[in-house]
Amino acid sequence: SLYVANWHFIDSSRDYFASTVESSPFLHFWSLAIEEQFYVAFPVLLLLMWRLVQRRRGPLLAGLVGLAIAGVVAQIVIASDDPARAYLGTEARIYQLLLGGAVAVASVMADSRHSGGTAGTRTHDIVAALGVVALCLLAPTWLVVTPSHRGLLATLAAMAVVVSVAHGGPWTTRLAGHRVPAAIGRLSYGIYLWHWPLIIAMRDLWRLPSIVVAAATLGASVTLAGASYRLLERPVRRTPRLDRRPVLVTTAGVALSASMAFASMVVLERPWRPLVNTTTTNSAGITIDADDDVRLDVASIDW
Repeated sequence: SLYVANWHFIDSSRDYFASTVESSPFLHFWSLAIEEQFYVAFPVLLLLMWRLVQRRRGPLLAGLVGLAIAGVVAQIVIASDDPARAYLGTEARIYQLLLGGAVAVASVMADSRHSGGTAGTRTHDIVAALGVVALCLLAPTWLVVTPSHRGLLATLAAMAVVVSVAHGGPWTTRLAGHRVPAAIGRLSYGIYLWHWPLIIAMRDLWRLPSIVVAAATLGASVTLAGASYRLLERPVRRTPRLDRRPVLVTTAGVALSASMAFASMVVLERPWRPLVNTTTTNSAGITIDADDDVRLDVASIDW
């Protein structure tokens, strides 16, 4: 509710690459948390930098690239000591979002030098295709690279795709403007929210091949995302009655999120593994509760 899931998992010492991590249906919230933290902090940082460089785009671009390079260094240094934090930590992931901001500034600068913007060419189509192929190769695990290198390579590939789409190569424009990717884009947030809990549920309920789980998850995620978009997201975002009271609606939304977060703290503070309720009686007849000292590892029990 407060978009700090990544720090919660880091604080809980949850290893993202361990098999037991699949027990949490909320694990995928870590990336949404980093995204929201960026949305809150980056505008303030950008305004400060904009004023510091006296509204010059060149120094602004250099500043963003410099911060992104510092983020890459942080990713590499942290990964050598704490792989889980390097994967989940905001400071280790921020370079990816900063490079996106740098691409945006660079695109504005390029367009300003050419009246009407730069025209897309076949070269943009080729770059976009290479970027998509690189992302497809990096997504599965058959390419053996470290998580840090995989993240950096995926960022560069995504930047190539974004730049190519923004400049509109002939085939890229035709494909990106089709109604199918447009519909997927509208539902992408919901698809991401639904897919991980569905995977966990199917793995717990049935023994299915991975390809079947993937196909079933894709279909169910799209269906549920479409339903939540129509029944919840779109009414809340488009209702004129809510638009007339922006301050009240925003305040109520933040208050609701905070209330849900604090109410869930009781649940979150419970230990991941149940305690063994044992008591012992010493020679003086005093009963000693050993709850805090004895823990039972039930991860391997087939319930």
